[in-house]
Amino acid sequence: RVRGGAGASARMGVVCSRRAADADYDPVGEAWLRRREEKSGELRLYPATVGASDAPPPPAPRCPSVLAPVAALLIFAFIWIVMRASPLSTVELGQDRAAVAVPTTTRLRPVAMRTSPPPTAPPRAPSTTVWPVSVSNDFYRLSGYNCWGDGASQAVPGWDDSFGSRGSVRECERACLVEPTCDGFIYGQRSEHGSCWLRTDLALTRCGRAPGRKLAEWDFYVRMRHAQGGRSSAPVRDFYMYRATAATKYGIAEVNAGNIAGVMWYLMNEIVTVYTAKPRCPRRFNISVIHRIRVRTRATEELVAHGMSFGARFAYDQGRCEGRCFPHNMCTGEGDCASMYNDYGFFVGCNRFSDNYPFPIEANAAPNGVWYSFPLAGRCQGVPSGAPDCTWSFEDAGALELADLESVAPGGTNCCNGHCTNFWVDEFNPQKMGWRVQAAQGKFKQVFPQWPADLPAPPCNFDHTKWYANDKWHRRDPWSGHAEQTR
Repeated sequence: RVRGGAGASARMGVVCSRRAADADYDPVGEAWLRRREEKSGELRLYPATVGASDAPPPPAPRCPSVLAPVAALLIFAFIWIVMRASPLSTVELGQDRAAVAVPTTTRLRPVAMRTSPPPTAPPRAPSTTVWPVSVSNDFYRLSGYNCWGDGASQAVPGWDDSFGSRGSVRECERACLVEPTCDGFIYGQRSEHGSCWLRTDLALTRCGRAPGRKLAEWDFYVRMRHAQGGRSSAPVRDFYMYRATAATKYGIAEVNAGNIAGVMWYLMNEIVTVYTAKPRCPRRFNISVIHRIRVRTRATEELVAHGMSFGARFAYDQGRCEGRCFPHNMCTGEGDCASMYNDYGFFVGCNRFSDNYPFPIEANAAPNGVWYSFPLAGRCQGVPSGAPDCTWSFEDAGALELADLESVAPGGTNCCNGHCTNFWVDEFNPQKMGWRVQAAQGKFKQVFPQWPADLPAPPCNFDHTKWYANDKWHRRDPWSGHAEQTR
């Protein structure tokens, strides 16, 4: 630093041996003027002082090299990035990521490094992107569920409700798993890194739900607390079930299927006719194949305790569990699925047509029809053990083209793609439905003689009165978002 001449206003000057163009400089809000001495090539910076003399101060020593502070800054940035990238282990979400792992018995309170406002109830309008649902053994994701207010949940003790800790879904899962009282967490999808709030005292029936099937601002991840591992005392059930699909689409997880009578009624009612009113061509959803699948199932101990081999048959659509679906597409939602899977493991569900619950609700031409649901998280290889995550396995047992089956009864007025059939006539006659079932079984036996002609399904013994005698789940159309007005 240097001072101006005697009697003049005090000035400060910084001299750097570096050529640069004249320009205004504004460090920390103070106006600086740059001037260059043409002879020496030294750039001098002077504070703008009202009434100051135009005479520059005497030359000062050269500025130290800028390489050292720049190198130090780069080293600091590198260390900061490495510390930020290190995953959380037993350290709870929201703490300084430079903290070392500590035993899970040590209580750590979250520190709001980056904060977000808590979610509101109900959530704001969703975007237009359909988001897939993922299910794991530790957590079950409920898309569009907001379990913040209305008594749906409480903050985990030691976690401040005024902010949400930010991180990935996996980091939020780890934070919840080390908290004994954590029942799940709310996760904000739209923030840069996501924000989550750990919750306890969860009441899923009170959670808000975004309308329709679109990406909402908030999701809820339910912590699955069912027992892990262990072989069930239930017997293994070995039987055929059937699934009708398009030629290019086939899967056997997160789907619904049926016994042969149930699939025949589905085809007749929705696929080859417009709800039995008139022929439908092209066939709905381009369905053209009937798959036969050999499945082995074993109930969990939790189901055995209720005297049942199967749980509720949930409706799956595009891999998403919609709960129990009643007439007019009124469904109980994913929360119903998560709650029961949490209590009883990832069971195979079923419903008998003769029970008129949840659908169909009226007598029809297939009184022996049964529909099933198969959650992906319960699928395993070989003989299922009956553990919560190993309740069923399968193998392909042949497939028939729908046109080949219809050729059993040629002619008639139900025509599509150049051929007509009488296979679906007399839709409301149970005897005619029995003939269709026998015709389909005979066709499978003819085409696939190496397989047993039939493996009868065990009785569907799910009793909805044991689970839903006091049904608190609200029903809503998951495709339109309309809620049921009366129950």
